[in-house]
Amino acid sequence: MSPRVLLAVFALAGSLAACSDTAVTVHPDASVSPRATPGICIPGPGGTGNELHVGAYCKNGGDQCAVLSTEAILVCAADVDPAGDEFCIKIGCSSHALCGEQGCCTGREGEGAHACVPKGCLTEGDLTKPCPPIPGLVNDAGTSTRTDGG
Repeated sequence: MSPRVLLAVFALAGSLAACSDTAVTVHPDASVSPRATPGICIPGPGGTGNELHVGAYCKNGGDQCAVLSTEAILVCAADVDPAGDEFCIKIGCSSHALCGEQGCCTGREGEGAHACVPKGCLTEGDLTKPCPPIPGLVNDAGTSTRTDGG
């Protein structure tokens, strides 16, 4: 897994308290055509991610993710950690199924924060590989991924 992805996901625990419901206005670049980019780790301008917008292109401080969904907490990985990449992540997951097409749930063993990220970030870009087990949770197959005996 990319260290940049891990840093962004694990920074969430400390940054979620700073989230607000402030209305955001998006000023899209009219010269960039939107295109679906499910599973692509670094989508590039115009990338919309999957149907839940996991993996949509964003810029640090741009608030693009916040306006994409009213049903999920989406944040830009670059906003939660300076080393984060420019894609939206969905906060709060407990299975890969909650992450949409080509999305995977991930987190760190012993940490409370889990987030959906593009599959390509966890599979070295190979979208044919399955999502890896979710650290600290029971995976989609019903098998515990905990290593602390729990």
